[in-house]
Amino acid sequence: MSGIDVVPTVLDALGLPAYEERVEGSSVLPLTRGESASGWRDYVVSELDYSFRDARLALDRKPDRGKQDQHA
Repeated sequence: MSGIDVVPTVLDALGLPAYEERVEGSSVLPLTRGESASGWRDYVVSELDYSFRDARLALDRKPDRGKQDQHA
C-alpha cells in the first residue's frame, strides 16, 4: 500500500465512484476482504527530499553540496 491508495480506498468504502481519470492509486478494500489481488502493483517507489530542513535534521544529514540550505 502507498499513500496514493488512501483516497481510492476511502471512496470505495463510502461507495463513491473511483474517478480513475483524476485519482491515482487503488482501493485496498478487496485485499482486506481476501479477494483477488490481480493487477495489483509489484512495487512502490518513494522518495524524501533530505534538503527539507525538519527531515534532514531528524536524520542528522547535511545539505547536498552545491545546494544552499535556506533554513540554516
